[in-house]
Amino acid sequence: MNAPSKRAARRTVRARLAALPRATYQTQSTFVYAKVAALLADRYAAGSLHTVLLYVASPKWREVDVSGLTQQFSDVQFDYVPVDPDAPLPATKYDAVLVPLYGFTAGNYRLGHGSGWYDRFLATQPQAYTVGVGLSASRIAFMPEPHDAPLSVIVTEQ
Repeated sequence: MNAPSKRAARRTVRARLAALPRATYQTQSTFVYAKVAALLADRYAAGSLHTVLLYVASPKWREVDVSGLTQQFSDVQFDYVPVDPDAPLPATKYDAVLVPLYGFTAGNYRLGHGSGWYDRFLATQPQAYTVGVGLSASRIAFMPEPHDAPLSVIVTEQ
């Protein structure tokens, strides 16, 4: 059986996320946040966390708010970069990049909204530990394209 196109996968994920009750989403997001914090704490303890790029929260992605991390790791440089297809990509080289997931595969490939911003940006960050942040309801099969690169790890409530 062939995997669906990215467009079909986006429609399926959109329906799944829309069907989640708000209370369920909030509970699952709390678990995701705790796991992201623990993962970054491990990297911090190992001395490999100095610069982190946090995504800018977007209501359409319904991602977990990770802004509290800046207080937990006060000596780490956290940057927020708005996704703007017309703006130049950040020049900073990050130790870790938190990447919002609209969808993802079992092989850690990310499904975004289709603008390609993260694909272009992550190609400039080969040294970064890339952390996909999302909900398990977003896991779906799709065919990665040649420019897609798997993320280092995916963090969900599960």
